Amino acid sequence: MGSTAKGGRWSSPSDVDLVNLDLEPSRAPHRRWGRRESRVTAVVAGALTVVIVGALLRPEAPLPVEVVGLTERPQVAWVVDADSGQDVWRLGDCAGDGIALMSTADRGSSTVSCRGSVDGVELWRRSYPTQQSGLLTSAHGPFVVVLDQQRGEASVLARDDGRDVATLRLPAINLDAGELSAVAFTDRGTLLINSSTPGDWEGITVNALDVTGGGRGLWTARVDRGRAGRGLSFGGEPLVEYGGFLWDRSDVSDAGFGLALNSVDGSVPDWSRRSELMTFSGDVVLGTVAAGGAVAYDLASGEALWGKQRRGLTATAGLGAFFLIQPTAVPASLDPVTGARTQQHDAAKVTRVDPRSGRERWTTRLDHAARVTAVVDDALLVAENNSFNPWNGGEAVLSALDARTGEVRWTRRFPQSHLGFMKGGDGVVVVELAGPTVLEKRDLDESSTLIWLTGHESTVVGFDLASGEDRWRLDLERGSAQVIGRHLVTQDESGTITVYR
Repeated sequence: MGSTAKGGRWSSPSDVDLVNLDLEPSRAPHRRWGRRESRVTAVVAGALTVVIVGALLRPEAPLPVEVVGLTERPQVAWVVDADSGQDVWRLGDCAGDGIALMSTADRGSSTVSCRGSVDGVELWRRSYPTQQSGLLTSAHGPFVVVLDQQRGEASVLARDDGRDVATLRLPAINLDAGELSAVAFTDRGTLLINSSTPGDWEGITVNALDVTGGGRGLWTARVDRGRAGRGLSFGGEPLVEYGGFLWDRSDVSDAGFGLALNSVDGSVPDWSRRSELMTFSGDVVLGTVAAGGAVAYDLASGEALWGKQRRGLTATAGLGAFFLIQPTAVPASLDPVTGARTQQHDAAKVTRVDPRSGRERWTTRLDHAARVTAVVDDALLVAENNSFNPWNGGEAVLSALDARTGEVRWTRRFPQSHLGFMKGGDGVVVVELAGPTVLEKRDLDESSTLIWLTGHESTVVGFDLASGEDRWRLDLERGSAQVIGRHLVTQDESGTITVYR
């Protein structure tokens, strides 16, 4: 039954007929059932029983495997050495689960290439006369796009073989005059060109193009700059096409999407305007507002299905459910053994709810705060980076809950660390732990010292999803890591790229 919000309170819509279940049931005219009706009833009841039992026993769709081959310590598959004449940058995936790379040589030309993730064999290559500083390249969906800022055009390449798909002219780009332009893709290949004009800091103009149709314009929309996320603002992450909408992941929170656009005309649905963060499951979208709680909407009609008025709620989706995270606090107390007084600290309450009904299946209380979540296999990973700063680190906390029962399987704490990505598959969760910023200093004279940053000491760890024990650790020493094409890829401070299997 739908409900609407009025003045912060929930009320039933006036056009919904309510049934009073306290009244005595009325009697229908009496008529005896014959054998024919009884047989029909038995058949229908049996069929319904089969359908209901089948629905209850049907296994939930498995989650996609985000990493492969990392159940044991990663082995080096291939390496791209950095030398004095070439800078190499990793871009994304290509040709299945290959690795797209971009390199710049001393002579001023740039190359975009695709290498097989297993053996590093070059699958295709494209060269450009423009230096890397003038190119912006991304690999998302079925395409690789090379944005030439100096020439104001975008070359769209097929991700599988590097062939030309389209060359598109972009709106004027004059950074000195305040003219900005960026290219973003959806995960299914719709190209979005985002631009803004001098002095306009409120909105972004978004043009959707059909790349396979020669760059035919689909629609033009105006988007609030404050709502644009990682895709529309930076072009660094693809928008997700789902349920007739384009979903832009929030750039201020890892807890969901900050904006949804109608894929037909670019309009923003009302439920997106009312929500700060969103996630979806099946045909239901859940929108949250930090000060107001959460509201679930039917994705097709936009009708409000249910709401929960709890401050600070965030949510994630997986395994056919929503998982609500509510901040709480553990008050100060006296330790019963030592008598020492413990300080009040942040905590969290995790609740699994059914998407359409809002029915709560289980609730678990955690002894630590939780703002980062991910569903991996049959586990809900809940993490928090407590009081982290780049100078002296902080403490990261990671807990794994059984997603079906809410039971806490294990909790790990990591002093002076910050949690990066969390990827899973094959019973392992791969986590990046970034350490404190590495500082270098040099005394220039008796009165002055030069101090500069040289990066983070990072570690990539593979945890057993069931027990939380380390399966392996990989120290990067001032390097960085990410998962591309379901493979672990690292790059050290010299620029050398290593792909693992």
